[in-house]
Amino acid sequence: MDRLASRLWRLAYRKDPLTGFILIVGAVDAVIGGVGERWGLFALGAMLAFGALGIRWMQLQRTRQIADLPLPRRFLPAARSPHPLPTLQRKRHRTHY
Repeated sequence: MDRLASRLWRLAYRKDPLTGFILIVGAVDAVIGGVGERWGLFALGAMLAFGALGIRWMQLQRTRQIADLPLPRRFLPAARSPHPLPTLQRKRHRTHY
């Protein structure tokens, strides 16, 4: 059980600690409110938890949209020199001029 709790903790805080914190606070409030039959606290906790999930979902959608954009193609300009560049050699095979 301890492994599972530590794994969930790391997953919640790894990418975005602020929404992870709000999600955990909201979930704890909802549990306390539900067990203690304090429906105002339960509703507040549920709204916080679902709000944090919504914010994280929006952030994931935004990063997916950015990742899906095609990368611009970049080409080197045409060589203006008639002589090509020399081939690269390892340091021990170089000759000193």
